[in-house]
Amino acid sequence: MKKIIATIIFSLISSLSFGFQCGPDKSEEEKFKEAKSVLLFQVVATELKTTEFDGQEIGYSQATYRLIESFKGSEEKEGKVVEVLGYGTGLVGLIPGIYYLAFVGERNEYVKYPWLTICDVELSTFNIEGAEFEEKLEKIRSLK
Repeated sequence: MKKIIATIIFSLISSLSFGFQCGPDKSEEEKFKEAKSVLLFQVVATELKTTEFDGQEIGYSQATYRLIESFKGSEEKEGKVVEVLGYGTGLVGLIPGIYYLAFVGERNEYVKYPWLTICDVELSTFNIEGAEFEEKLEKIRSLK
C-alpha cells in the first residue's frame, strides 16, 4: 500500500513539474532576434492582479522595473512586465530587488504589459557584478 501511495505522489509531482514546457532549445542569437526587447532590469515593486481568461479569473503578478540596460527595443527608464501565477504557467518569481536579464515579447490581449515566463529569463541575480553575469552581458551586447 505504501508503494502505491508513493507511486501516486511521485506521478503527481512529476506531472506538475512538466506542466510548462519552453519548447525546442534556442540559441541566444535566435532568442535575441525573436524578442521585441532584450532588457537588464531590477524589479522595484510587484502587485497582485486578476483578469478574466476563458471564463475563469486568473491571478498574475504585475512587476514594475527600473531599466539598467537595454540591448534591444524599449529604452524606457521604468516599465512593467507580468507573470501568470499557478502551476504550469512558467512562473518566473519576479521579486523586488532582483535583477533580470530577459528576452521580452509582445503584449497579449489579456494583460496590458509584456508577459514573461521562465523561458524568457536568461539570468536572475541579486548582484549584477559577478563574473558569470558580466560574461553573459558581454555576449548579449555582442548581438546588437
